[in-house]
Amino acid sequence: QEGEIIYAPAGTRYLAEKMKDLPMNCMFDKGRTGCGGTTIALGNNKNYIVLVPMVNLIKNKRAQVKKDDYEIFGVHKGIYEEEFTDYCQRVWSKGHPLKIMSTYDSFLKVGKWLKSLHFDPYSDTQVLVDEYHMLAYWYKLKPHIMREVMSETKKYDNKCFMTATPLRGMSLLKELEGYSTVKVEWEEKEQKDIRLIPVRSVQKSLTELVRQNYAEHMDGKTNINLHIFINSVNTSVKIAYDLDIPSEHVRIVCSENDEKNIYKAGNKYKIDAMDSEPKIVNFYTATAFCGADIYDENGVTVIASDARKQHTLLDVSTMIPQIMGRIRNSKYKNY
Repeated sequence: QEGEIIYAPAGTRYLAEKMKDLPMNCMFDKGRTGCGGTTIALGNNKNYIVLVPMVNLIKNKRAQVKKDDYEIFGVHKGIYEEEFTDYCQRVWSKGHPLKIMSTYDSFLKVGKWLKSLHFDPYSDTQVLVDEYHMLAYWYKLKPHIMREVMSETKKYDNKCFMTATPLRGMSLLKELEGYSTVKVEWEEKEQKDIRLIPVRSVQKSLTELVRQNYAEHMDGKTNINLHIFINSVNTSVKIAYDLDIPSEHVRIVCSENDEKNIYKAGNKYKIDAMDSEPKIVNFYTATAFCGADIYDENGVTVIASDARKQHTLLDVSTMIPQIMGRIRNSKYKNY
């Protein structure tokens, strides 16, 4: 169904300048990354459950909470009902709204826990399915869980499916076909200076790029920190070891729940979460490809995709635009 268009005139930076709440019961195309869509849900006076695909996204948003912001509670594997109950009672005693972030896997648990507190989640809480373009990908990984998630979402009176890179045509899930669309049209278009480098070996070429930049950084010839997005822990670790970069200058962000990743990092390097501080050389797997905010004034984005490794291939229409918007405040943001 055709929906409305919201115009953001020149000079507009954030959605909060145009709206106090997200549009409900629709697929919301916010038009660009980093415009504060999730911030609206986490900062206004409505009860919200924000669904995200990765635990790292919850940690990332919680790390950005300021003193006067509402408290955010993350629900994922390893979180217990007692902690959740304490959070709800603490928030209600202050008269604050619930701001709950949950992974897809834990969504049903959230509703169950709220009902056990004699609270009706379906009518009294809004659901934001953040980065909904990831739903199709997660359906392939966990079809049973995703069917449950979509069925549970339907029970809520108010829900919003939001992304900056919407699914279209054959990619659209059947469960989303009945929803209208709301799109933000930004008068100021973002200009990106994209340098495409075809290479024979991603491993060798990335190693040389890192070697050169790291040497120049240590010599004081550049202040650039590399933020390399490649969905391969093996490649990231091998580059760091091959160049023998000190651990205090390397950050590898990937799933902390996968023990294989800790093993691959070896004794020298450790696996970091999204809320860790940027370093001279930063590697990210798919856990940070969308939704996560990176703050580094000297950060340059490098996207690597290896035709010989299927798990590193990237969708040009959704994943690459998402990655290009990860670093929020860099002077090299558009390069």
